[in-house]
Amino acid sequence: MDEYLRKVGFQRCQFDDTLYVRQQGKYLVILVMYVDDLIITGNNDDHITHMKKELHAGFKMTDLGLLHYYLGVEVFQRPHHIFISQSM
Repeated sequence: MDEYLRKVGFQRCQFDDTLYVRQQGKYLVILVMYVDDLIITGNNDDHITHMKKELHAGFKMTDLGLLHYYLGVEVFQRPHHIFISQSM
């Protein structure tokens, strides 16, 4: 997986092995990978969609849509806000 991400232009963050960044001009895509879960975000929806297609061409993946739950953190997304919560 790491090799493929580098092939499509991602660079691994030097401080966190799960964080990858791809910048092309004004477009930024950030990918967080933990085992077989991915979070993909960025500053342009069309560019993110294109990146998802590139990733899907390289390995099997399923797009589950907006993030709702990740590693014990619940995420609520609203038009102008994102709320995160973690129950103990």
